[in-house]
Amino acid sequence: MRCIYWNIRGIANDKSQNRLSKLINKWEPEIVGIAEPMIYPTDLPISFLQSLGMSSAFYSNPSSDLKRTPNLWLMWKDSISAPNMIHFSNQHITVMVDNVLITIVHTHCLYVQRRLLWLELSTINSLNLPWLILGDFNAYLSVSEKRGGNNPMAASMNDFRDFMNNNQLMEVPNSGFQLTWWNKQVGDFKILGKLDRMLCNVNWSSTFPGWKYKVVSRICSDHSPLMGGSISIPRPNNMPFKFFNMWCSHPKFKDVVMESWQEPLSGHSLYILTQKLKRLKAALKKWNKETFGNIRFKVEEETKRLELMHEQFESGDVTEDFVMNMVDQENQVELLLQQEQDFWKHKSRTK
Repeated sequence: MRCIYWNIRGIANDKSQNRLSKLINKWEPEIVGIAEPMIYPTDLPISFLQSLGMSSAFYSNPSSDLKRTPNLWLMWKDSISAPNMIHFSNQHITVMVDNVLITIVHTHCLYVQRRLLWLELSTINSLNLPWLILGDFNAYLSVSEKRGGNNPMAASMNDFRDFMNNNQLMEVPNSGFQLTWWNKQVGDFKILGKLDRMLCNVNWSSTFPGWKYKVVSRICSDHSPLMGGSISIPRPNNMPFKFFNMWCSHPKFKDVVMESWQEPLSGHSLYILTQKLKRLKAALKKWNKETFGNIRFKVEEETKRLELMHEQFESGDVTEDFVMNMVDQENQVELLLQQEQDFWKHKSRTK
């Protein structure tokens, strides 16, 4: 059983959809939990889910307030049986699939409100099944899990620890980044914390021995995605030459066009036009190969650079100049994700 959870902070934009696509294609999860999609489920194109091998049906936690969009979505691969809904509220969705329980959470920022969730989930524990809880808990287990700002409230940490102890829950072994959230501030205002995690009971760890999760880089959101399960290798792809909308977002595109077009030619006006178009095509083909020839490779390489910067940032030993360079790198990766998404949209229309 492989799972992904991500507080995506808005799924409507192309960059976030492309990032999510990459995570799903690489990790091939059966279950995907999304927090803060910021749109209604009906606003997400079915074709997007189908392109990822996900079921076009998925669960959300609707509210009695019609103006409030659901803050949690639970999706699944179309190759597995549809999970059975066990319970949901404004802080969680719990389903049963293949005789195991999976709960995704996006808890309230006030610890008093989180107490309602702890009570709800404690009743689910009585089912005595393998149980995984993953999500944004908005809570800390210890002071060491927060860096910057005020210390976590003792009452909040005690509540969280009591919930885990009373329900015989433990944190799933994990790797990657330790701090899953950054408030996007620098200097004295910078705060990092471990808000996102996965918990399980003994039945889960016995059913899935060696099951772990990895915390990966924050891209397109202030939260890191959590990846539970095995890794698969993404498929290679070829990028044929056509005019792609993503070119227009590149700062050097106009320069390439102007440089080719302004080079003088002599002859009849129609001849000049056809020759300039032919020359421009060759120039753009060369530029496309150099700049976008393997955009997936570029995304992966720039993402690796960003991960190294995130690791150094998490260590705390960085300057404000470093932070600004890291933010620039985040923007670069997000731009590449946007360009890659534009490419695939264009390619799907030209088939």
